[in-house]
Amino acid sequence: MRGRGFWLLLLLALISLGLLFTYVFVIVEERGNIVVEVIDGDTIRLSNGEVVRLLSIDAPERGEYYYDEAKNRLAELVKGRAVYLERDVSDRDKYGRLLRYVYVDGDFVNLKLVEEGFARVSVQKPDVRYEEELLKAERLAKIVEIGIWTKEKSEDICCIALGCPKDTKYVGSKKSKKAHKCCSRWARVISPENLICFRSKNEAILHGYTIGGE
Repeated sequence: MRGRGFWLLLLLALISLGLLFTYVFVIVEERGNIVVEVIDGDTIRLSNGEVVRLLSIDAPERGEYYYDEAKNRLAELVKGRAVYLERDVSDRDKYGRLLRYVYVDGDFVNLKLVEEGFARVSVQKPDVRYEEELLKAERLAKIVEIGIWTKEKSEDICCIALGCPKDTKYVGSKKSKKAHKCCSRWARVISPENLICFRSKNEAILHGYTIGGE
């Protein structure tokens, strides 16, 4: 009986030690990596090769309004720096990327990007830990109209840059018979000789154009 108790204690000690090693390993893994690449406004690559998708936010995709600004801001915050990663419920997305909240020197990067208007909130269950804080930050960013929330004011600038009058809201391709908002990636590839300007979506539709990507 005494021998059995000894082996039981030894087994519990080994299990505890194993859990301790696992805990230490996870903490080191989550804290010790350097950001070597910023892929876009909400995705980074670490020195261990892992790709991390910042959880609960969504920055503009390539070709979309404010893409470059969002990507550059994330690079300013994290590139070349050690980051701490916090997991919610989910571990990875369908592409195999780690889903994490990212911190640098105590700054909550996911939240900061929303506060500054470089990303919008995109909370997906079951990962809802910071939903309230993120939504509050997004509401404030919309109120002060910063970053991606200045898009409506910037449409005039995009339309003028394409060679259209100031009151233009949509541009169309004469060849494809599709109309797009002036700041969209599709609008920027329409050649000048193929471009037509519209003051509204309805005007474009009345001229026989279908509304494409905005």
